[in-house]
Amino acid sequence: MSILAAPLRALLVGIYILASFAPTAHADPRRRADIWVKYDDVPRRVREVIERERGRREIKQILEIRIDGKVYFRTLIDERGADRVLLVSEGGRIVKVSEVPDLAVGEGSFEKWIRYDDLPRDVRRTLDRERGRYEVKVISFVRRDNREFYRCIIDTKGDDLAVRINSVGKLLSVDEVDDVSIGLREISRHDYDRERSMRYDDIPREVRVVVERQYAGRPVKQVVYVERNGRRFYRCIIDDRGSDRVLRVGDDGYLYEEREVQDIAVGAGGYDANRFGHEATMRQVELPWEVAQTLERERRGRPVKEILYVRRGAYTFYRCVIDTRGDDVALRISDSGRVLSREEVDDVSFGKDEIEYGAAREEWVKYATLPRPAQVGLERYRRGHDVLKIIRIEYRGRVTYRCTIDSRPWASTLRIDEAGRILGEE
Repeated sequence: MSILAAPLRALLVGIYILASFAPTAHADPRRRADIWVKYDDVPRRVREVIERERGRREIKQILEIRIDGKVYFRTLIDERGADRVLLVSEGGRIVKVSEVPDLAVGEGSFEKWIRYDDLPRDVRRTLDRERGRYEVKVISFVRRDNREFYRCIIDTKGDDLAVRINSVGKLLSVDEVDDVSIGLREISRHDYDRERSMRYDDIPREVRVVVERQYAGRPVKQVVYVERNGRRFYRCIIDDRGSDRVLRVGDDGYLYEEREVQDIAVGAGGYDANRFGHEATMRQVELPWEVAQTLERERRGRPVKEILYVRRGAYTFYRCVIDTRGDDVALRISDSGRVLSREEVDDVSFGKDEIEYGAAREEWVKYATLPRPAQVGLERYRRGHDVLKIIRIEYRGRVTYRCTIDSRPWASTLRIDEAGRILGEE
């Protein structure tokens, strides 16, 4: 036997051991998003399962897990000393851990609640500086991908704020440790929107049954299929004797309560209250003069089926649906009378071409993955503001990036291609 055989064998064993503890694929944010949610924000049918299973036990944590377009809820129940993990699908089915790809379990991922007094002195000093006068709700010692830190959730009397600190008191960002997302700003990293208009006859039978049971015989004014942040549902606008009523129905016929899904507001009132957007019906005679002139020029004598005043994020415009005696055309006009494209305002898809674009492949990516020209263009545009999220869009072989910037008072959106050319702004 060679004199090098034993050292070589030991080296190979060492490499195997190190590889077995390497970070796993679950840390890839393009495939998975883990979001800390409150009990009241969980869908009703999931809450019913949790209530039945927990009995009188305390709920310590609920994570909303989004994986490849599917949503699960991971509930941590205090079994008087030991923690029990309950994994429930969005449909209310209890699933096994093995059914969910890359669930964070085992040596590489660990969490334990601890008291403030048990924090190292350097960690306490950083936490006190960051929290100011606010109370700390929960402190957890976390090991994620074999990196250890303390996650402290601060009650700001509104949206929760998460502070992550390593053992020597250094403040960490959520991206550095690839942690669960907490609070509106962190969750917005994973937001995405896709909406397309549909004919009532094309929606699933289970959805039609619910709509007809709720408002039998009343006209359905609009049906929009919505994909938003891992949930899919049909937004049905019904003319309820002069006022609009909104139903949000899942593919399987489940009727969502308004607070169960993150959706736009519809109808009069509270126009600025919803961060996702708002839509309200208008009459043609109510349009501003510049908008009315543009609409009259663009419709070319064809009838206008519907006019909506629309807000999407920080951008407002008028969506005018024109009847072309075939495929409907959606004309979008700014407040100043300029014709906008759907890509500029990220609006509902109408017509064959727009619907194809609305079904384009989208994925959340990090800044470091952008081509260098795109990074230069984004840096020039954002002017020191934070980048909240970047969505990579692949459509017909062409790649573009939709970047959300934390501008004030509303977030703004930039569309940029791989060469760094700006394609549109909001």
